[in-house]
Amino acid sequence: MHIDEVEAIWSAIAERDDWQPFDDKVRAVRGMGEAMGQDAPAS
Repeated sequence: MHIDEVEAIWSAIAERDDWQPFDDKVRAVRGMGEAMGQDAPAS
């Protein structure tokens, strides 16, 4: 993940208390793990 992406996610949280970009990224990372045959961590 590039710093610009991290900053955009953090800005949404800090400025608007908008956690949607963070939730979207977590979902994408878990989906990539599944696609690569990795088990998702237990929540």
